[in-house]
Amino acid sequence: MPRTQAFNDFIPVLRTARELVAIDSRDFHDPPQPAEQNSVRGLRGGSAVLMVAGFEAYLDDVLREFIEYTRSFAPAVVFSSLPDQMRVKNVFGTLEIALKGPPYQPAGTKLSRLPAIHAASTIVANENLNPEAFGGTAGNPAKVAVREVLKSVGIADVYAQIKPRFETKWGAPVHDSFIGDKLDEIVRRRHRVAHRAEALSISRQDLRDGAKFLRALAETIDIQLGYHFRRVCRISR
Repeated sequence: MPRTQAFNDFIPVLRTARELVAIDSRDFHDPPQPAEQNSVRGLRGGSAVLMVAGFEAYLDDVLREFIEYTRSFAPAVVFSSLPDQMRVKNVFGTLEIALKGPPYQPAGTKLSRLPAIHAASTIVANENLNPEAFGGTAGNPAKVAVREVLKSVGIADVYAQIKPRFETKWGAPVHDSFIGDKLDEIVRRRHRVAHRAEALSISRQDLRDGAKFLRALAETIDIQLGYHFRRVCRISR
């Protein structure tokens, strides 16, 4: 089964994160000597930030990719037959973007928002799917946010659902809370780098394991979403 474009775009980001660790291993001592600390801080901090940023972008892009797939499915899906959570997210997400403006952009004045509100109202009234209404972890793609994002398209208890396939990708059995706990650990590490510049305490192995984990998780989510959306399209005609 081919992977999504979102997943394919994520892989080069992970390669870059791993390459930063490889440079650290090749050129510097561990622990770094005083004269090496600035370079190592940049390499390890950059790796920690890049892999999480790439994963966040993947989550946004993959949901929109599958919503676009559903929107263009033939024969056309019936909006009222879609999962309740997907219909709610589509309507409220569309209206929220219209009212507040796209994420990370100035909202503008109420007057300037009117064209977007009219366009959003047409989407809602016509029961059209809007890919832009989906995704979004508010810069924090940790355990709870990922669970809620996938719940918004009708996947309940995602960590329990993906655990068997994740174990295959990870290469070992894991306990029930491992996936969510490991994801939180990786995201917290990114926060420490981004907000406190704490990177020297991160080990090379932490970063290697983080990149391996995020690849396994993203690929597992990719497969789960593929099965889920194909089923949604079959039963919503």
